[in-house]
Amino acid sequence: EGWLKARETRMIVKKYLRPLKIKGIDTLVLGCTHYPMLKGIIQEKIGKRVRIVDPSEEVARQVAVYIKEQFQGNLTTKKVPGHYYFSDLGPVTLEVIKRFIKEPMKVEKVCP
Repeated sequence: EGWLKARETRMIVKKYLRPLKIKGIDTLVLGCTHYPMLKGIIQEKIGKRVRIVDPSEEVARQVAVYIKEQFQGNLTTKKVPGHYYFSDLGPVTLEVIKRFIKEPMKVEKVCP
């Protein structure tokens, strides 16, 4: 909903993490595409002793390696508008997208 700085967000994160905190977990894997945006709040609420694993960072590294291998350095340096696919394209989603992707883009909804 774009409520990254809202008090309610912190309260909801705390509520959802409480059972994990009570169990004393030592590692938490972020398993959804929007969790990295909440990573700071998640770390604050779960505690400094819990290691957070963010798969999105490794996925981005592997995509970069794949692109380099496939195009062998033959990528153009000219910027072209990107094409992005989303499962939700409501008004709030578009506002959040604009905050993170600050360049011309084409967006398309891919799920019914």
